[in-house]
Amino acid sequence: ASDVYKRQVYEAVLDRFYPDEAALNALVIGGGVSGMTAALSLAEQNYPVTLIEQSDALGGNGRKVYRNWKGEQFLPFVDDLTARIMRHPRISVKVNTEIADVAGSVGKFTTTFSDGHSCEHGVAVMAVGGQAYQPEGQWRFLHGVDPRVQTLLELDKRFIEEDAALKDVR
Repeated sequence: ASDVYKRQVYEAVLDRFYPDEAALNALVIGGGVSGMTAALSLAEQNYPVTLIEQSDALGGNGRKVYRNWKGEQFLPFVDDLTARIMRHPRISVKVNTEIADVAGSVGKFTTTFSDGHSCEHGVAVMAVGGQAYQPEGQWRFLHGVDPRVQTLLELDKRFIEEDAALKDVR
């Protein structure tokens, strides 16, 4: 009798918080490394995921990093992650897409995209990217004055583009 009661309570809770299948869908906003990792994690737990990215390609700032903290090239990791996302059957990817409107309440949202399509979902993950700090004012420390002073992303860009001046740098 106890198991029957537990099951009834469980079903009542599910009916209250998850009234339909749309509530089990997830929306991931941002197609960088964090957004792709979140989408893949949810999809591998059998949740349908819609992943939106405002630019024309997945990868975000991860495409600007030359090597990770272990010294390994980072672009192959980003490319592999992107390929896994694109071929996953439970992930729908929309690039060149922004959010136009959001409606609903806890556990049941409808998000309308800039292309006019919409997505019903119960959860949203915000994994939007950022921008690297651009030195200015008293915090420039010769950035923009002395070509030897660069941000990490500026140096990584030179490595990615195989700048001949860096061929002997390890």
